[in-house]
Formats: sequence, C-alpha cells, structure tokens
Amino acid sequence: MSNKIRILCVDDEEFNRLMLENALQDYECILLESGQACLDEAHSNPPDLILLDVMMPDMDGLETCRKLREVASLQHIPVMFLSSNQTLEDRLNGYTAGGDDYVTKPFETDELLAKVKSSLKRKELLDIARQDAMAAASSISEIMTSMGEMSTVVNFFQNTFTCKSYEALAKRIIQAHQALGLDVAIQFIIDNDKLHYSTTGVDSPLEDSVFEYVRTKGRLVNCGQRAAVNYPFVTIIIRNMPQDNPEFAGRVRDHIALIGQAADSKIKALKSDLLIKAQREELIQIVGQMEKALNVIDSDYKGQQQLSASIFSTVVDTLEESFISMGLTEQQEEFQRNVILSAEEQSKNLFDAGL
Repeated sequence: MSNKIRILCVDDEEFNRLMLENALQDYECILLESGQACLDEAHSNPPDLILLDVMMPDMDGLETCRKLREVASLQHIPVMFLSSNQTLEDRLNGYTAGGDDYVTKPFETDELLAKVKSSLKRKELLDIARQDAMAAASSISEIMTSMGEMSTVVNFFQNTFTCKSYEALAKRIIQAHQALGLDVAIQFIIDNDKLHYSTTGVDSPLEDSVFEYVRTKGRLVNCGQRAAVNYPFVTIIIRNMPQDNPEFAGRVRDHIALIGQAADSKIKALKSDLLIKAQREELIQIVGQMEKALNVIDSDYKGQQQLSASIFSTVVDTLEESFISMGLTEQQEEFQRNVILSAEEQSKNLFDAGL
C-alpha cells in the first residue's frame, strides 16, 4: 500500500480535477466528481485532507462539508474549499459549514501547495493535541462529575483573581471550557493589539476573518456548529457546539456568556494594574536618576565648602604674617582678624544652609 498522504480532490469538472492532480504530484490524489462520492470515500477510507469545490450539482461543497462534520470519525479531517467566489460572505459560509481554509479559483500552484502543507501541518498538531486531550479525558470527566457545570464557571471566577497577565487569564478561560468539553478560540482586544489563544494552540486561517465578522454582530452569535460571545475586550468562539444536545447547548451559551463577562472585567482591571505598574516602575527609575544627580551635587557642594574654608584659612595665616610689618596695634590686629573670621563664619553658614 502507498504511504503517501491521501487527498480527496472533489470537483464536478474533469479539467479542474486534473489540474489538482498535476499540482499535487507529491501526494496520492483521489479524484472524485460529486459530494456523495466524497462522503462514500471518506467513510470507507478517511483521507488526510479534502479539497472540495463549492459549486457542484445535487450536493454542493458546503452541504458535503456539513455532512462530514456530522460524523464523529470524520470531524477532524481538514477541508479546504475551492471556489471562484471570494467575498467575505462566501468565506464565512465556508467557515460556518465547518471548513478550515479557502482557495480561490483559478488557483496558483505555489499558493495551493503552501496552503496544503500548512493544512497538513495543522492536522498533525491537532492530532497530537487530541491525543493529549484523550489522555486527560478521564480526569476531566471526574472534575465534571464532582464539580458540575456551574461549579466550573464559579471556579473560573475565583481563579481570575490570581491572574496577573493576559496569558494567565487566557489559560484559565481555556481550562474552564475544556472542563465543559468545549474547543475554543479566543481573541483579546488590548488597545490596538489583538492577542489570540486557543484550546489546541492551532489557529484556523478563516478564524481571523470570523473574529472581525462576529464582533459586529452583537453579544451572542450562532455560526452553525460554532458560536461566539462578544464583549469589549474579548471574543470567544466555541468551535464544537453540542448541536445534538439542544438542552446542553443552551446551558453552554449561558456559561460562555458568564465566562466572557468575567474575562472582560478582568482584562479591564489588568489594563489598569499593568498601567499603574509601568508608571510606578518609570517613577522609581526617575527617582533613582534624581538621587544620583543629588548625590553628585551634594559631593560637589561639600568640596566647594572645604575649598572655601581652606581659602579663608590661608587668608588668616597670611594676615597674621603681615601684622609684623604693618606696625598695627594689638587692638587693630584683633579687629582685622575678627573681620576675616566673621566672613569665614558667614560663608560657612551659607554653605550649611545650601546643604
């Protein structure tokens, strides 16, 4: 059997299928002409990647993708849409249907290969993340049993008090959603910066556009198998809404709204704390610089004081020596001496006051 990576190339036009096969010579390409053929092949032998034309008769690419995502064993196969339409609405429709990326026809071979490699790399990382998640599933199940859904939310509220950074807060949000069995992507809006986090650590290329879209659509947004909640500083996208359990899905919407609101308040508080911290550090730095400058001034001033005292001492000594030749009376000599000593005292007092 071939060890090559298997890619389903689904397009109702033979020319397009042959173009894909020619561009993807390093892979094992399975050429299919309909959405139903894609579903049948995926069920019998799941591929590593599916390239899916959007516009096809009977069952289009969007419907085919939705049916793929309904099957648990096929949910994690990356799907890349091929379409001549490239509007934001078309991309959002692809994302809502469960797609992972989008290539505009006619495609450039280099762009297609780059996107295929990127998609396969994401699948590899996601497979590793899912294996880790399966290893932790039993412990998460125990936590869910003992705490319950609302306990998870309350526990998140308590844990936010210890968060000292945006990264720590994002980690708490992810942990809370993992405890609820949810896969999430998160975007923090901090001034002009956008910070992205996710359960798997792997972002979908389409999610950048989706974040921009959902932020304009109100507090709670439903996108097929996905849902999103918006607050001024945070948007949370749920990638795997439990559509097969409407009652639980309704509770999930309530939970994520509470988590999003608490996260938004914490981000606002963190912004203030980090600003105060930065201002305090800047002030400490300024005070340190001022202290160094004042020490230099103090040292220079004391040196000048010592030099002034030395000058007055020399004047007194010189005056004492000149008394011999000046022929002054003792009373006159004492007067001259007192004048100098008084000036010296006044100068010393002036320096002391300056210090």
